[in-house]
Amino acid sequence: MKLKIVLFLLMAITLASCKKESIEPKEKINFFLFPRQTHFVWADNIRGEMIKANDVSAVYRSPLKGNSNVRYGEYILGITTCNVDVDEITIPNYQQAFLSEGFNPLSNSPYMALSKSPTPMTDAADPTIENKIKQYLTTTYTGSDVVSFLPKAILEQVDYRTTSLKNIKITCSQDLFGVKAGEVLNEYFIVEGYPKYHDFIISSNKQLVSGKTTDISLSQYLSYQPMAPAGMYMRFKKGVSIPASVTAEFTVQLELEGNKTISATTKPICLIP
Repeated sequence: MKLKIVLFLLMAITLASCKKESIEPKEKINFFLFPRQTHFVWADNIRGEMIKANDVSAVYRSPLKGNSNVRYGEYILGITTCNVDVDEITIPNYQQAFLSEGFNPLSNSPYMALSKSPTPMTDAADPTIENKIKQYLTTTYTGSDVVSFLPKAILEQVDYRTTSLKNIKITCSQDLFGVKAGEVLNEYFIVEGYPKYHDFIISSNKQLVSGKTTDISLSQYLSYQPMAPAGMYMRFKKGVSIPASVTAEFTVQLELEGNKTISATTKPICLIP
């Protein structure tokens, strides 16, 4: 675990320096975009530890197994979406891995696995959205135009959704923060972050938002009238606390265009003061 954190810090410092100084990295980054509609969602328990080094702060996220203990201040509720369900994915042994106790949704969620496979199972691309994303990624991370292939290039997969998100509802199986079980907890969560290279919001009118996309309330996030995210991480807002440990499950419901609703529930997690 310590080695993973050290490597994570080195990556965070390198990425921060590239973005701050707007210098071109020695190795080009080639971004490949994967469009999908939103038909399925998964919810996961994650631990988020704040790590600092060389004046750079970053959150180190690690997945939590069912019935794990986590300080409520380090708890992150993560969601990922996809256009196909796990049982439709034909990658060898993926379904077994997905159901295993050691599965890591942070690095191998359904859309991540598909994007790296020979059969990514994408939907129709949106040229307007893709142009906005390419411009953002090249300006932010490479400083030059993306090309289809370059020797010694770093290959990165970036997913985007073409389904409008109308609302998010987060509920808990236990009473929490004075809110009864099953009632909406949205006001107690903020958007903590997104998967790597997915730190942008595409609005329903196909505009790209890249400024204030983290440390915002869910109501502010929804005010952008976003497309559903490929992935998103949420944590409790500052100033809340729990008096005693509580074991609970969180359910995330996404209301999509066309009056469609999808939802997912986490495994049990024990929040401790």
